[in-house]
Amino acid sequence: MTRALRAAILVALLALPASREPAANGWEHAGIPYEVLIAALAYDDPDTRKRAAHTLGHRGQKEAVPHLLAALAAPEPDHGVRSGIYLALGRLGAPAAAPDLPGCLDRENREELRGDCAAAAQETG
Repeated sequence: MTRALRAAILVALLALPASREPAANGWEHAGIPYEVLIAALAYDDPDTRKRAAHTLGHRGQKEAVPHLLAALAAPEPDHGVRSGIYLALGRLGAPAAAPDLPGCLDRENREELRGDCAAAAQETG
């Protein structure tokens, strides 16, 4: 990720109005532009990637599904981010994600991630 893109993401996140109530992940879901959230999926900080996935799922933007699946295929080294992506895919309930999810049951070695993956597969399929 380029320095300019990182700066743009940071500026967009800091520009959010302070009067809005934050969501459970600390971000005001509706106030962040979709393009910034998609870019944040590739940000250096795992917490930023996880929050971006959570927010995309919360907003119900099914057009984010290919970006979330690409983030999983990267591969994503942080288990918290992978969990956030699985939960977002489940929340979106997008059938387009269904073919990609069953394989995660074999790939994931953490029980909680297999559970998140199974729940997402159930919601999407």
